[in-house]
Amino acid sequence: THVSIGKDEQKNDNFWSYTYAVIDALPNHNGYLGHKLRKEIFGKEAWTMTVWKNEESLNNFVRGDKHSGAMQNGLDAVVNGRFVRFSIERSK
Repeated sequence: THVSIGKDEQKNDNFWSYTYAVIDALPNHNGYLGHKLRKEIFGKEAWTMTVWKNEESLNNFVRGDKHSGAMQNGLDAVVNGRFVRFSIERSK
């Protein structure tokens, strides 16, 4: 995920509050393997990546209460967002 957030600091603070709540909840989700968050220190852009055991685990997370609530309540800070999904077959 890549997001650009706006200039409204209150909306941005709300966005980050929900973002960190989702990150804190990640280990509680079945199929979660890892994540990374990168954001500009003084900028308005951020990137996230999560790694999941399978597509079903990812979909359950995305549709779950924590992530859905964050999207619903933090989205008004987002000016632009892009989402990419890809799969890599695990080597044997």
